[in-house]
Amino acid sequence: MVRHQRAFICGYRLKLFGIIFHMAKYLVTGASGGLGRALARELCGRGHQVWGVSRRQEELFELQHELGCEQFFFSVCDVVKADDVHQTVHAMARCDYIPDIIILNAAINPERYGQPFILAEFKHILEVNLFGALVWVESFLPIFQRRKVGQFVAISSLAAYRGDARWVAYSASKAALDRSFESLRGRHERNGMAFTVIHLGAVNTGMGLGSRGIFTMSEARAVGKILAAIEHRVACVTVPRHLRLCFELTRVLPDWLFSRIVLGALRNASTENSEQ
Repeated sequence: MVRHQRAFICGYRLKLFGIIFHMAKYLVTGASGGLGRALARELCGRGHQVWGVSRRQEELFELQHELGCEQFFFSVCDVVKADDVHQTVHAMARCDYIPDIIILNAAINPERYGQPFILAEFKHILEVNLFGALVWVESFLPIFQRRKVGQFVAISSLAAYRGDARWVAYSASKAALDRSFESLRGRHERNGMAFTVIHLGAVNTGMGLGSRGIFTMSEARAVGKILAAIEHRVACVTVPRHLRLCFELTRVLPDWLFSRIVLGALRNASTENSEQ
C-alpha cells in the first residue's frame, strides 16, 4: 500500500522589501537519502515546497520532522510500480499540489566489476533508472502542456558519455535517459517545456570513486550546481565542467585502455580513503 503525507498548500508568493518572489513546488524522486535528501533540504531552506518520493517511509518521516510539514510532503512509492506512481500522482492532485519542477533523481547502481552479466539485473536497473524516471514525464507532461510551462530535470552521470568495465547497465540506463530527454526537448521546448540533463561526476554518496580526487565533489557543491542549472533552465550541463572535455578526449582511446584507466583511478581512490 502506498502511504502519503497529505498537503493542502497551494503555490504561494513571498513579498520582501516590495519585491515579490515566487516560491516553486518541486517533486523529487529518491528523496530519502543521498543527493535527493540534500536537494530537499536545500530547496526547503530556500523557501520552496518539496514533495519527496522514496520507498523508505521511516527516512521520509524523519526528513519531514526536520524540514516541517508545511514545506515537505511525501509519498512512499516504488518508481518501478505503475500503481504506486499513479496513486502518488492522484494524491498530489487531491492536495492541489502540482509541481512546477520535477527532479528525477532516483537511481540504483548495484553493479561491481568482475561480476557475471545477468540479464535480469540489467533489466531491473533500466526499470529504475530509465523507466522509473520517464513514468513521471508521462504523468505530468500533459499537465505542463495545459499550463504551457514546466521543467523536468534528469540527474544523469558521466557514465552516459562512455561505458566502462564497471557499469554495464548503469551506463546504458543513463545514456538512454539522455537521448530520451534530447528528443523530448526537441519536441516540446518551443511550448514552454524545459528538459534539463545534469551529468554529475562522482558525489560523496557511495556511487563514485570515493571521497577525494579530481573526479569527486562534495554533496553541497553538487546541490548548488544542480539548482543553478535548474534556475537557468539549461538544456544540458556537466558538473564539474572540466570533466566533459576529459571524457570527450577519451573517445580516441580503445575501450580496454579506457576501462583500465578508470579502474586504476578507482583503486587509487579506495587506497586513499582507507588511509584516512
